[in-house]
Amino acid sequence: MSSARIIRCYEYERLKVGREIDGHTFTSDDLNGLQRIHESQSLYFNLIHNGVQFKNYVGVLHMQRLTIEILPKADNHPSDEAEIKQAWSHLLIEMLRISGLSKVGSVGKAHQRLRNNSLLELYLHHFLNECEEVLRIGLVKSYRRDSGNVAALKGQILFNKQIQNNLIRKDRMYTRHQVYDHDHLVNHVLFEALKIVERLSVNSSMKSRARRTLSDFPAFKSHPTINATTINRIAITRKLHHYEDALGLAKLILLNFSPDLRRGTEDVLAILFDMNMLWERFIFRSLQRGLKDDGYRGSYQNSKVFWNRRRVKPDIVLTTPAGDQIVVDTKWKLIRDGKPSDADLKQMFVYNLYWKTNRSILLYPGDSTQSGEWGRFYEGKPRPDVDESDVYHYCKVSTLKIWEETNFKPVLKKDFVQEFIHHLQL
Repeated sequence: MSSARIIRCYEYERLKVGREIDGHTFTSDDLNGLQRIHESQSLYFNLIHNGVQFKNYVGVLHMQRLTIEILPKADNHPSDEAEIKQAWSHLLIEMLRISGLSKVGSVGKAHQRLRNNSLLELYLHHFLNECEEVLRIGLVKSYRRDSGNVAALKGQILFNKQIQNNLIRKDRMYTRHQVYDHDHLVNHVLFEALKIVERLSVNSSMKSRARRTLSDFPAFKSHPTINATTINRIAITRKLHHYEDALGLAKLILLNFSPDLRRGTEDVLAILFDMNMLWERFIFRSLQRGLKDDGYRGSYQNSKVFWNRRRVKPDIVLTTPAGDQIVVDTKWKLIRDGKPSDADLKQMFVYNLYWKTNRSILLYPGDSTQSGEWGRFYEGKPRPDVDESDVYHYCKVSTLKIWEETNFKPVLKKDFVQEFIHHLQL
């Protein structure tokens, strides 16, 4: 069993020293660790008096002594019950999986084994599974240039080195030659990510499993620097197809790991996602999967030139069975009384004009699926080819509930796409 302390909070929640959450107390040492993180990663939370306030990022933040899960705040009254928050953690994983923002793979069996532990352990568990699968299929090999003493002549003799090293050894040749071995960049990426898993995990079985997996890797002669540039340089070819999921998770781990070099003990892994981007991607992928049989087509983030080199880019453009277009812009915030901000409405006005449509929708999360009335813009003519009696264009506000209660716990609703289309047609 894991000995880590796990605290689950919601977006924008305040966490102060002395507060007890999920049976664990947030201490001054925990706050000191977060304050050091804030120096380099201020994106995720603000510092407040004697505590922190989280922003619109969800996921997991892990320090040596504490794991903090930040969950979506999708209703006006988020529950503080541990079981409800655990259910929201599972729902978040489903959203991440559907959106394609992270390589969390199949979550069913992993949930059953790890359901009392953290989102972080699910990531690490799945990464270890993928690394073991890569090793089972076989590590990829590649050619590289090397130089050194060899027993038989191969490649090009380096005469200066030959004289220095082998003047009295006639059985050796100092050459520059090609070597075909496992010293491939993708293997180095997995190896470095495995070292982080072994270093960070507080679960003894997972730590020993990472150590065993590391021991199955060969000894590498070279040690390239692994950073965002080197990882992004990797192209998934047919030869590397079985590496795809493992590399996705390795990239997630490596690029979000921050060792505290000053203290030497406060290593941090922050796997956090902007909830606005997650909501946008989740809605598009869900519509894409759920509208195939309804005659609708969806496109994601089309863009058009707006001013000089600036572009406008709506989240989703739906094409109806009749060929009409409807712009859908997702907003991850709780809307009050169905009244959008002026800035959001002006944005939709521009989308209508540029996509020559007379319908657009602002889509918010909510604790029910509802669709407001079509509100009319009083100026503008998005479709000059239409009859003069129908020159207006419209926008409406919709809320979408993506979860339902099962045994008083939130789970992802299966038919929320059909509910949305039903209200769209109304």
